[in-house]
Parts: sequence; structure tokens; C-alpha cells
Amino acid sequence: MCVLQSITVCAKSLNSNQINEHIIANLLKFIKDKIPNVRITILKALIIISGLSDSQGKEKIKSTVKDFKNDDDLDVKFLANKLLS
Repeated sequence: MCVLQSITVCAKSLNSNQINEHIIANLLKFIKDKIPNVRITILKALIIISGLSDSQGKEKIKSTVKDFKNDDDLDVKFLANKLLS
């Protein structure tokens, strides 16, 4: 989990192309983890990353996160809806 938090800090020094290609792409690979706390941490990171990304990155995030609007875990559902709003 600490690695995910450090990724958000490092992303602040990257350009939007690097964020889209390396950060967002890799975070989205793991968002379907069966453990809710992993999904929660990834969603928190994506909220921060989406603020640093361009419209293409934001759209990629939103298209993936929309599947979690009705997640069984309430915290995952809350964060997904927060990111989509």
C-alpha cells in the first residue's frame, strides 16, 4: 500500500503522457483485486492522479471505475462515485 501512495507523489513530477502510459495503465491493472482494501487504496490514488492527468487519462480512469459504482464494499462504492462525479 505504501508503494501506491508513493506513486501519487512521484506522479507530480511526470507529464500527462507519462502518467497515462505508466501510472494509470498500471493502477488500472490491479483495480479488480478481490481484496477491498487494495481497491480502496487504488481508487484513492486514482483520485489524486486524475487531477494530474489530461482528459484522455481521466476518461480512461472513468471508463474503468464505472464498474465499481455498485461494488459490494461500501467504501469502494463511495470512492468510485466520488471519482466519477
